[in-house]
Amino acid sequence: IKINQPGQIAVTDTFELAMALPNGKWLGDGFGGIKTQQVSYKSNVFFPVSGNYKIDIQHGMREELLEGIADIGFRVEKAE
Repeated sequence: IKINQPGQIAVTDTFELAMALPNGKWLGDGFGGIKTQQVSYKSNVFFPVSGNYKIDIQHGMREELLEGIADIGFRVEKAE
């Protein structure tokens, strides 16, 4: 995960998420071929400068496309 802050400052981090069991069974909630997972990446994080941030997510398993992955999302929530 690479977070580009305003001013071209980038912070890169590695985050591991198991998406399937060793036997190939997908993890997550849902039915049929559609499964979803929601996991927390970080908490108690602040954004030091105002402006637009860009978040890039890249898989690190292999060079080719990951078959069976339809979409990925990233949500930022304000702590309560």
